[in-house]
Amino acid sequence: MLYYLYHLATAASGPFLRKLTATRLAKGKEDPARYTERFGITKAPRPSGKVLWCHGASIGESLSALPLLTTLHARLPHWHFILTTNTMTSAQLLAQRLPPFITHQFVPWDHPKWVENFMHHWQPDAALWLESELWPNTLASLKAHKIPAALLNARMRPKTAQRWGLARGLVAQMLSSFRFILVGARDYRPVFESLGGKNVRYIGSLKFGAKALPVNEAELQTLRRYLGTRRCIGFVSTHEDEETLFATAARALKDAFPDLLIYWVPRQPDRGAAIAQTLEKQKLHSTRRQMHQPITAETDVYIADTIGELGLCYALNPLAVIGGSFAPHGGQNPIEGTHFGTAVLYGPHMFNFPELCAALEQAGAARIIPQESALVPAVSQLLSDPQALAVLQQSSRELATQNVAVIDAFADETIEQLELQ
Repeated sequence: MLYYLYHLATAASGPFLRKLTATRLAKGKEDPARYTERFGITKAPRPSGKVLWCHGASIGESLSALPLLTTLHARLPHWHFILTTNTMTSAQLLAQRLPPFITHQFVPWDHPKWVENFMHHWQPDAALWLESELWPNTLASLKAHKIPAALLNARMRPKTAQRWGLARGLVAQMLSSFRFILVGARDYRPVFESLGGKNVRYIGSLKFGAKALPVNEAELQTLRRYLGTRRCIGFVSTHEDEETLFATAARALKDAFPDLLIYWVPRQPDRGAAIAQTLEKQKLHSTRRQMHQPITAETDVYIADTIGELGLCYALNPLAVIGGSFAPHGGQNPIEGTHFGTAVLYGPHMFNFPELCAALEQAGAARIIPQESALVPAVSQLLSDPQALAVLQQSSRELATQNVAVIDAFADETIEQLELQ
């Protein structure tokens, strides 16, 4: 009944969604050359042969998918892969990284006709869904077309699970589109089973298998020359509602360690100007990478407000504090820094990555900061104790080498369960 009502409502939502798309175009949130992909209409031709459709909502999910799709292609070289995302940021980043056997598309709005436009054009032979974005019409179409599908690295926030619990029949119908579900943490298994998921298992997290973020070596050497003998730490993937906290922490850390440079990477690059203004109120001088401003002796905070350069931050910094964890956003992938031997600190709200955080903490590669007031003392303690910081870094490097097999495990399950040939 709920799906029937949803289907009717979305079928009538065309005018609203077209207006929404136009508004997003005006704000620069849609690609003028590709906005019709939101309606399932594309200029890209369907490749010959078999096609696997993989959907990841944004940057994190799509980057997790790349090693898996690369492994699948090595085993199934005659397959082509369509990777859909929602955001311009992810599209811009993927444009720099996608191999020729993967085509990027913007996922269509969950309008019945536009979903069918997409299906008719691409005619996928199999589908992989990543993490937590579930759209009723799209999943119903997969099932109607008898396309074998799987939900990988599945996760669901407690509040989301509570809301979905009120529409258990609709959720069960969506989850029935998947032959199997591999959850991203053990704690998620009973959640998906309670909502009607079948063949739900945990074999590891795709986040563990992510390859090292790319680093432009020439840019890295330039930044190191700018730094000289100064110490540097990273603030990574901060959210807007954390900016005052991090700016205040930057002021306190600069007072305690005058030679310190703080390398600040906002989650949304367009926050660069606002962060600079917040820092100015703290009497801190900042320069912005987006504006091609160099680090000088007067620079207190370097704002890396660009896309696809997080690897530079980790390669440069022995210590990083992860944003999205001091406000209830669920944090950011804490494993990314391990490839560079970066020690990580994070706040109490890392609920999107319970298994990864547990592994980091057990290995001695990360520390949790239980409350905002403990942020400055935690960073100060490590800056004052190079030996303790070095131990965290070494543990981080060792952990990075331990979980490479997870990608092969996901590939094995995908090929076997979806009967890919």
